[in-house]
Amino acid sequence: MDMQVVAKAAILNSKVDAVYHKSGTAPNQIKKVLVYGAPEKATPFSLAELVNKITTTIGVTISADTITKNLPDAIGSLITDKIFYLREIYFYKDGANTSASEYAVWIDVKTNNPISIAVIDLYSISFKFWATANKKVLDEMKINHVNQLLLDAGITP
Repeated sequence: MDMQVVAKAAILNSKVDAVYHKSGTAPNQIKKVLVYGAPEKATPFSLAELVNKITTTIGVTISADTITKNLPDAIGSLITDKIFYLREIYFYKDGANTSASEYAVWIDVKTNNPISIAVIDLYSISFKFWATANKKVLDEMKINHVNQLLLDAGITP
């Protein structure tokens, strides 16, 4: 028997779509989970809320302080008291293969007033994390591969 459950859900207060698919019968059944979305109206959240929700979900222990300490000082101070928005999310888990999961997350950090760092005025910064080779997902998230950008400019990386 095949079964599919489609749901409207919220991740980090932003609406996304989710699909659960089961195919076959035990013990050879295949289960797959897909979560995707580019929220049109993302709800803002803080760095502490973001880190807490993501680490709880993926089962990793890390704190907001750990993240800011591993960033350049200017960027760490930029994101500490700012508001975050979930721009896009993708998660895929193949239940037949317990080690097979893919994800991609795009988060924007906005500021009302530019933050000056030397001669640069910074208005926003985006963080993109991914563990997928899915070309459609990478294209949708506008992942800029530095080596490809260099090649496109005629520079050998």
